[in-house]
Amino acid sequence: MLIFILLEFGLYAILLFFSNRDWDVRTKVLFVITLICLLSFPLYQYGRANDFVMRVSIPALFAFAVLLGRTLNRKSLPVYKRIILLFLVILGAATVMIEFRCHIMHIQETGTIFNSPEISQVAGLSDRLRRPDDLIIQYIGSSQAPFFRYLVKAHNAPTPRTAA
Repeated sequence: MLIFILLEFGLYAILLFFSNRDWDVRTKVLFVITLICLLSFPLYQYGRANDFVMRVSIPALFAFAVLLGRTLNRKSLPVYKRIILLFLVILGAATVMIEFRCHIMHIQETGTIFNSPEISQVAGLSDRLRRPDDLIIQYIGSSQAPFFRYLVKAHNAPTPRTAA
């Protein structure tokens, strides 16, 4: 858990804490609340794939990113701290750049930006939404949710043609 915390936000938090002694009270409170949230989220597990931590930590990580940007923009920041923070930002962006590259490569392989699945691949999706023990519910939601009840047009999958 310690390695996860250090790599996810801990190193940034340590450097931010020691680089910003002149923060106003509101910024200090934001920093502390963000840190408390990020430290407590991994202790709570929700869902089979534990997506809770990933999804609810996004606002707190965004707050850290804003604080990091403001810190890097300070003219009084010593050069060695600026270099360390920039190195951490580049290191953190490596995964994003790798995933972005994989997505671009996939677009090149398929030859299209939009790659919608065939109706036969998604026709059984509504049946899966009726099973509460299915993992897909966690990502899509209940078929009784207002989105599916009022906003999505119902359609029947075309029946396959038989050869005469």
